[in-house]
Formats: sequence, structure tokens, C-alpha cells
Amino acid sequence: MSNIYFKKEKDLHQSLLETNEDGITLLQDRILEYALGQNEEIHGEVSISSEFNAGDAGYIDLLCYHHTTGDNNKYFDIHIVELKRNELNLNVAGQVLRYLHFIERYLQTNDMIKLFCDNGNIRFHTHVVGQTYNFNIDTLSVMRYLFEKLNFNMHFFKFDPFDGLVFKQHRTITPMHIDIQYNMEKLIEAFIDSKQPEVN
Repeated sequence: MSNIYFKKEKDLHQSLLETNEDGITLLQDRILEYALGQNEEIHGEVSISSEFNAGDAGYIDLLCYHHTTGDNNKYFDIHIVELKRNELNLNVAGQVLRYLHFIERYLQTNDMIKLFCDNGNIRFHTHVVGQTYNFNIDTLSVMRYLFEKLNFNMHFFKFDPFDGLVFKQHRTITPMHIDIQYNMEKLIEAFIDSKQPEVN
């Protein structure tokens, strides 16, 4: 699917860094805050690094971090954001996992930070942003694992003539595999029916 909104990925990048009248970036308002819990909010400023150098893992499009408060808890949240102007696929998921591994491995070299990581005070969120997706039955199990075991978020953008750049978000793949589950239930029912004694 060709992109009709951005000619280059850096255009999407720049759009996410635009601020509203309160000085809050679109990135924070539409992407980062989506990953937080229901009663959680960002405390203080959000630090944003573009094209963050992650060594042999490559360059992270956007690396963000901030303090979070909520439910009498305090966290230090780190967000890894990968941008694609077209479709998202399993290769994109592999990218963010590579970046995540680098960041986690680096932080584990500091004993104090390692302690905070082990206690859950430091949290990691991964985000992939694109216009659409291309996941098939062969990659579905991998994506299910990412959603269930990691703070993995997908964001699909489109341009609204009134609201500008808007997003549809996913942190679960349930909407994507309902039809598969339904078909499997039909298969099971058909098998059970085939074992029922015939009525003359």
C-alpha cells in the first residue's frame, strides 16, 4: 500500500514532534500516554532523542523517557518508537526487539539501575507506528507473544481533514484473530457432529 500522507519517513517523524498550545508533542499525547495505565500520568518533562545511537543494534527513530506516577507508585518509563511511513510487518517487530535488548543489556551493567529494573521501577514500552500492517497466519503466534509478554503497542495513522493526524491503537491482537478462532470452533463442532450416531 503506497503512502499518501508522507513522502518521507522524516516527515512523519517531524509531525510527531509538533507541539500543541500547551507545549505537548503529538508523540507524547497520542503515542506515549497510550502505553500508560488507566490511573497513571506523566510527571514532569518528557525527554525525546531522535535517531538514538544504539551501537551495533542500529539507530532508534525515537527514544523517550519520563517519570510516571499513579496508584501510589512511581516509575521511570522508557519508550522505544520505530516509525514506518507504510506498512508494519514482522521485520519491524524484530527491529524494536533488537533495540530493546540493547537498552536492557546496557542498563544491566549498572548495579543500581539493575536493581530498579528487577524491582519493576523501570519499565520498557515498545511502539511501532505505520499506516497499515502485513501480518499473516505464520507470524500471528509471534505477534501474540509480543503483545502478551511485552509492553508492545501498534499505532496506525491516517489524516483527518478536521483533526489532522489521528491514530488507531492496538495493544492486543484479539481483533485480528477472532475469525480464526471462530473457524476453529466450527471445525471442532463439525468433528464432534461426525462422531454422533446416525438417527434413522
